[in-house]
Amino acid sequence: PEIVAALLKCGCRVVDLTRVGGVIKIYPDGETNGLPDLLVWRAGRCFMLECKTSGGKLSPNQRKFAEQWNGCTFTVHTPEEALIAVGAVSG
Repeated sequence: PEIVAALLKCGCRVVDLTRVGGVIKIYPDGETNGLPDLLVWRAGRCFMLECKTSGGKLSPNQRKFAEQWNGCTFTVHTPEEALIAVGAVSG
């Protein structure tokens, strides 16, 4: 909730993907169930954020998704990390 609130405050559009369950098909790379938690739109760009608690790590499927999606998927632990990931503030 804090990460989403921070993103909304800086003008992002946010789609919560946490309820999208099961295996998804990624063309042409295959299937995974590692879809990130949030789809974020900001300043004409799309980002996918995996939200983790302090010390939280990606599962093997989440890691696979991030590698396949190549470049716009970020793991964030705090609102500040989320804002840096989407370019709303500089890191």
